[in-house]
Amino acid sequence: MCGDSSRQSCGGAIAILNPPERAAAGLTCIEAGVSGRLIFRSARNDALATDAVFTHNESDACGDETIYTIGIHKLGDLTTSALVSPFIHKFSLEERDSDCNAGARTLSASLNHPLRIEVGHEGIIGRRVTVWKQGTISPLAEGIIGYN
Repeated sequence: MCGDSSRQSCGGAIAILNPPERAAAGLTCIEAGVSGRLIFRSARNDALATDAVFTHNESDACGDETIYTIGIHKLGDLTTSALVSPFIHKFSLEERDSDCNAGARTLSASLNHPLRIEVGHEGIIGRRVTVWKQGTISPLAEGIIGYN
């Protein structure tokens, strides 16, 4: 593999999130998109994710209540619009009790439905993930889920 191979695996799955390509100059950070990471982990250290942790670098509104919609798409294709790409999973994360420090916001939540940390069939590895602020149409961030 290319790159730094000294990083130890933490288990679970991770998506490195970036603003969608359509993010325009002149918009506020939250309108233009956010960068961050979404981690799926298991309390039992197995192949089923039971928790999600979303950390993003949008710290301007710390303390505000925000609800995010997370969509895991059927395919790992970032070239099509997130609005027309079919979902296999969709859930919400509420940022009421987020940890707000060092210029980043972190929130975690238990998933109502465990997600398989594997490739193919019902697994989430290799799939596109999109993050929206609830009540908006344009995605804030997107990425591809991989092994952590």
